Amino acid sequence: MLARTLRDEHKVSVELTMLIAGVFFIYSNYSQFHPLLSQNQVGDATMKVIEYQIKRHEVRKKELQSKEQEAAGNPAFLQELEKEKRKLEILEKKQNRLLHRKAYLVAFNILLNLAEDLTIERKMKKRKIVSYLVKMLDRDSVQLLLVALTFLKKLSIFGENKNEMVMSR
Repeated sequence: MLARTLRDEHKVSVELTMLIAGVFFIYSNYSQFHPLLSQNQVGDATMKVIEYQIKRHEVRKKELQSKEQEAAGNPAFLQELEKEKRKLEILEKKQNRLLHRKAYLVAFNILLNLAEDLTIERKMKKRKIVSYLVKMLDRDSVQLLLVALTFLKKLSIFGENKNEMVMSR
């Protein structure tokens, strides 16, 4: 039931998503629960959350860049530009809370824990986990960087993943 709620409501409330992902993170720390998490498609729901948040961030950055270009030619847009910058900062703060929680990263840690199974890791690779992890290297959060690098290190065992890491930059 929680997995379905995560799948259905992740676009509506970042806070609810964070709390549900925190529950799944705790379960993902124990290998005994991995089959249950897989059966309920928690990894899939977590990937959808990450995909949505990354796309949302990219759209917000593009909007900000277009506003900056408009403001360069017209000083009247400066106030609107500041609003867009604040929106992007608020979004990044919420996403950072979603993608990490104090000392650990919830979403990527769930996937890292579930990736102990090689078949699940391959499914994640097909869903472009490598490019998402590389995108996280641009963030300021130390915890997010540590988990992204740990996950990338795990994935780098296979040559095709290393090539994708190079291409994603």
